[in-house]
Amino acid sequence: MLAEEQGRLHPLPVVAHTVCFGETRKVGWQSTISVGGALYSVPSTLVDERVWARVDGSELVIVHVDSPAGPREVARHELTTPGRPSIQDAHLSTAPGWRGSSAVRGAHAEEAAFLPPR
Repeated sequence: MLAEEQGRLHPLPVVAHTVCFGETRKVGWQSTISVGGALYSVPSTLVDERVWARVDGSELVIVHVDSPAGPREVARHELTTPGRPSIQDAHLSTAPGWRGSSAVRGAHAEEAAFLPPR
């Protein structure tokens, strides 16, 4: 009976249905996506890639589907509002040549004297 049923069953799709992952977004050059007018960071290795974002309770879950390993969660943020971006330092540190935050320098001697020593 199983052999008879297998002939009528359709094969599973190669690519998963993405509707369960949320809304699609393209990662911008600043390694961020916009959801509801607010910015959220994603790993910089995904710049120009497509990701999916969905709200899960008070969090935004970001999933990358187009990888050879299949769908995987790449970021999770607390929900925020426009004008208050949610940026995680770990996402920025994956950028080639990332050196951490830049040192603040004074424009002239008085400003340099005011700043803490490096």
